[in-house]
Amino acid sequence: MIPPFIFLLLIFAGGGWLLAGLTGALYALLPAAAAILSAHFLGAQWIVKQLRGFPLEETLAPEIHALTRELCEESKMKVPALYLMPSASANLAAVAGPERSALVFTRGLFENLNSEEFEAVIGWGFARIHQPGAASEKMAAVVSGSLIRMWEGLNWLLALGSRSFETRGSFSERLTGWMILPLAALIVRASSAAANIARADARSAGMTGDPLYLASALSRMDAVSAQFPLRGADPAAAHLFALSPLPGRGMSRLFRVHPPVERRMAELERAAAAV
Repeated sequence: MIPPFIFLLLIFAGGGWLLAGLTGALYALLPAAAAILSAHFLGAQWIVKQLRGFPLEETLAPEIHALTRELCEESKMKVPALYLMPSASANLAAVAGPERSALVFTRGLFENLNSEEFEAVIGWGFARIHQPGAASEKMAAVVSGSLIRMWEGLNWLLALGSRSFETRGSFSERLTGWMILPLAALIVRASSAAANIARADARSAGMTGDPLYLASALSRMDAVSAQFPLRGADPAAAHLFALSPLPGRGMSRLFRVHPPVERRMAELERAAAAV
């Protein structure tokens, strides 16, 4: 997998080269370094903000906080910050951080999963934020998201029509999208892989002791999310979710890295049968 900061350096250096040749490319490395440091240390907060998550206070969900601390103590992991997205969709985003990671729940996750399923999903989130490539995946979300925000801002400034990611706009808007969005998707796909998600599935099954808990959770989450899609999902951060929140159409297909839910459930069922 290619580290996202390589893409960031190339983007800045390429822009500097176009503006002022070799001197411009060298000078451009300074803001590129600053952007890399910002993405590393502030990336988690930026992603949570893009997901429109707000802190889940312990007074509002004492059981969730207690379960999170219990799992962390058993696994000898640092307790992540908990956030809530006001969405009826059932999903979870796991965001790694240098000091403190974050788990971002949707409201639908609380309302539709039983305790065993919920524990399995939290275990999946723990597994994701502690994987070796979690920091690169977070940085990929920041860099890719910045490119998408740049594309949206450009369309707004040029009054080229709707800024919606899925909406067909003018020819100029589609043309800029064809140039920027594939690059943003390449950054995500270069840092994340379906194997990472499969490994998190397996580790969650090991933490709960029963792979069928996560299999049942994925089935229920998929059904709820089909009925209540996660509106306005940021494609740059879609790889951080337990289930892909993106529709299977348009340019968003470029950002999909999740294996099919049916395949993940089948792997978990095979693991349960082998126990």
